[in-house]
Amino acid sequence: MTKTLALAIKKVGELPKATQEEIGLELLERVDTLAWLRAEIEIGMQDIRAGKFAKIDAKSFIKEMRKRHAKKGR
Repeated sequence: MTKTLALAIKKVGELPKATQEEIGLELLERVDTLAWLRAEIEIGMQDIRAGKFAKIDAKSFIKEMRKRHAKKGR
């Protein structure tokens, strides 16, 4: 465990139990999300190593993503 994490855990331990529980749940969720992302990245890397990917036109992709995710009213 790093010094920073140990210090954070020590400080959280000084907070009220309800707050500790909330922080613990948030931390577990974050750790689970990171584990899921790492697994997804590994799947993608395996596909790349196996040649299972399609080349894309970066400019078209960026244009499409901006269009898809543009906020309404802009």
